[in-house]
Order: sequence, then structure tokens, then C-alpha cells
Amino acid sequence: MSRRVQKVFTAERRLKERSGGVVEDWSDSFFDPTLESGIGAGEALPAPKTAATADATGINQAVLDEIRALRSEVAQLRDAVRAGGTVEPAHLESSAASGDSAMDVLPEPVSSNFTHSNRPGASEPDRDDLELIRKQIEEMNEHIHRAKMQIASLRHPKAEDDRLVSATTELDAIIKDTEMATHTILESAEQIDDLAMTLKNAAPNDFVADHVEQIAFLVTKVFESCNFQDITGQRINKVVRTLEFVEERVHNMILIWGEDAFSDLPVPENDDGTPRNEDDDLLNGPQLEGEGISQDDIDKLFD
Repeated sequence: MSRRVQKVFTAERRLKERSGGVVEDWSDSFFDPTLESGIGAGEALPAPKTAATADATGINQAVLDEIRALRSEVAQLRDAVRAGGTVEPAHLESSAASGDSAMDVLPEPVSSNFTHSNRPGASEPDRDDLELIRKQIEEMNEHIHRAKMQIASLRHPKAEDDRLVSATTELDAIIKDTEMATHTILESAEQIDDLAMTLKNAAPNDFVADHVEQIAFLVTKVFESCNFQDITGQRINKVVRTLEFVEERVHNMILIWGEDAFSDLPVPENDDGTPRNEDDDLLNGPQLEGEGISQDDIDKLFD
């Protein structure tokens, strides 16, 4: 069996110089006899053909032991890379004298795209779990985007008006207007009842008395019917409080995401998503107090 010539490293060259060239009989280039003879770790090395001093032989043996230990550490690192884990220094030291053969300790190249999912130790169920997690994250991101779209349709940071605030304001205006109208109706009904009593006293006859009684009965019905204002007012107040609750939560969610998170979302136009046309402003109904054109402004146009 021919001996395999290896490259002479600096440590080997210095060893040869220190030993006075006594290892020249092995070859011009220093080699590990265990590679050729199949001698395992811990077995005695064959004596060189040329007798060497005791110091030189001891140095040679120490270098070979260090090389074996280094190869063993490389083997442990290779196994750790394959398993996707780490190797503690103490574990390397304890396995330094394991005596792995030279072919076993040669490290294999590691792919540049080494990941947890494609590592050699990853099983097929692991890859399925990772794919499932990726899909779930994509679904969560889609749901979050839809939620932001819905929030933007209610209150967009860049919109000129706030739909929730507008709705609560309109409902408050309804309560106020119905209350004022109810008071006007009650006052007018009371005046009608007073006039009927005056008419009855001024013309005390059966014809007038019968009609006055009918008028009084109808006025009482008006008084009873005006109770609707209290009931509807209470119900509308419940709706207003609910809208205020939703408004507060939407506002907090906008603060959590930040206004910049809604900058790429379109500003809503109409409630049904259609573009505004020039007749939309005519369908807004009566203006709120302090908004729009008042009757005084219209009268001034004719002065």
C-alpha cells in the first residue's frame, strides 16, 4: 500500500526542525500513520524506521494526539450542524479521545439556505406545521386589513367629517327638536281648552256645552299622546350612548394603530360607497343649529 503524501503544515515543519529531521524516514511530507495502517485511537503507533531520541518520539506522539482531538471536535461540530443544535465545550472535551477515523470526521458542506424547515433533521410533520402557521399568519393579516377598512369607513383620520359624531349629533338634535315641538303642542292644547271653557261660560246652552265637552275630550287626547316624546327620547338616548361607546372604542383602535396606518386606505364618500354627485348636498335634510344658512341670512338677501 502506497503512502498518501499530505501537505506539510507549519506545525509539522517546525516539529521536523526541532527533532533534527528524525521523521524523514516516514516521507518528505509528514503524514499520520493511522491513515494508512488503520490503527485506531489509543493504539500504539509504529516505530519509525530511523531511531529517534526519546524527546522527539514524545513530541511526535503529542502532536498526533492533538490532531486526533481536533478531528474529534470537528466531528462533533459536524453532528451538531446536522442536528440543528449546539455543542457545549465540556461535551467536546469529553469526546476528544473518541478516536473517530479520518473519513468519519470530515465535515460536510452546509447549504447557504439552511433553515429550520429544510434542515436534514426536520421531519415532514414539522414542515407541515410551519406551512400551517404561515397560512394562519396571512389570514390574520387579511382580517386585520379588513378591520382597518371597516374602521376607516366609520372614522377616517383624514376625512372631513366623523360619521359616528355626526350620527350622535343628529340624534341629539332629534331629541331636542321633538321636545320643543311637544312643548308647543301642549301649550297650544292648553290654550284651546281655556278658550273652550270661556265659550261655554259665555253661551250657556246645550249646543255649545256639547261641543265644548267634545273639545275638552280631544284636548285631553292630545295631552296623552304627547307622552310619546318621553318614550322616544329615552330610546334615542340609549342609541346615542351606544354610538358614543362605539365611537370611543374606534378612536382607541385608531390611536393604537396610529393615523399613519390608515394613510393608504381610501377616504369613504357615500354610505353605499358610491361617489358623491352634485345633488347629494340637497338630501342632507335640515341643518344643525349653528350650521348652514339661517332664515335671517335669507332675509338679508332681500333687504
